[in-house]
Amino acid sequence: MPKKREKREVQAETAESMARQQRDISVSEFFLKNRHLLGFDSPRKALLTTVKEAVDNALDACEEAGIAPNVSIDISQIGPTRFRVAVTDNGPGIVRDQIPKIFAKLLYGSKFHRLRMSRGQQGIGISAAGMYGQLTTGSSTKILSLPASGKKAHYIEVQIDTRQNKPAILKDEQVTWRPEFPPVKEGDEPVTFSHGTCVSIEMEAAYVRGRLSVDEFLKQCAVVNPHLQLYYRIALLKEGEEGEQDSNGESSSAKAASDKDAKSQEDGKMKPGKKRKEEAEEPEEDEEEGKKGKSGGKSIWDDDEFDEDDDDDSEGDDEKEDEEDEEDEDVKKRKKGKK
Repeated sequence: MPKKREKREVQAETAESMARQQRDISVSEFFLKNRHLLGFDSPRKALLTTVKEAVDNALDACEEAGIAPNVSIDISQIGPTRFRVAVTDNGPGIVRDQIPKIFAKLLYGSKFHRLRMSRGQQGIGISAAGMYGQLTTGSSTKILSLPASGKKAHYIEVQIDTRQNKPAILKDEQVTWRPEFPPVKEGDEPVTFSHGTCVSIEMEAAYVRGRLSVDEFLKQCAVVNPHLQLYYRIALLKEGEEGEQDSNGESSSAKAASDKDAKSQEDGKMKPGKKRKEEAEEPEEDEEEGKKGKSGGKSIWDDDEFDEDDDDDSEGDDEKEDEEDEEDEDVKKRKKGKK
């Protein structure tokens, strides 16, 4: 005999037990579970949002400091669905104490209480991009910043403690670094500045060309900001490598599948192609018959049916003309009788 399952009594919640379950929800924890609210709902959009937030921060920093902005965007594919985004600017730089808070703490910024229009106000954009990279790849956000008053740059690797919404510093050191940009003309030396910032984030993303792509955003950004010197470079994995993307953003496996589909479509079109060839040959036979008619063979215009029809039509026309003539003579006679 099977044993009867014992019924477990479900204890009802009480006010005290429910009170023990209540706790504060961190802002970082909330956005971690609802990252689609920040524009990270798909790999394609995540790449665009990250570039947009980093470029907006660079433009704001340069404009507030009265510096003609130079911004460089480098996107490198390091895996089938893994990208590294690095954005460098020649802004005034960031002091060491503010770097972890700006890049690894949500709702931390200096523009929210200003009563004027600006690109970023909530202090969410670039820190949310770092949080997305941390969530998808487990990597940290790497920042290089050189203030105009400093001789060495600060290099910091930081992650977000999502439970407490605080930055967790993994690496902090001083290095010799200056922001460097490619020369405007070929043969010139690279352009360097004594101040600037570079942020690098690794994430799961997808590069796709089109209307909502990084290429289109940067093109519009350059049009809206004519004073901006923009440098853009993207490096995708080579063709033929398994699971990697080619220059068109298509993976090799997807490319092989598309080639297979194209081949099957061509095989399926073989039979209709033969039919079309036969149909194309039929007019040639008609042309040959026409040539025979011209050279003395029987033509469709020599058929007796067409001649009989033509004769009937001509006879009908003659009868109508005779009737009209008789009517005209009768009218003339009546007129004479009246006179």
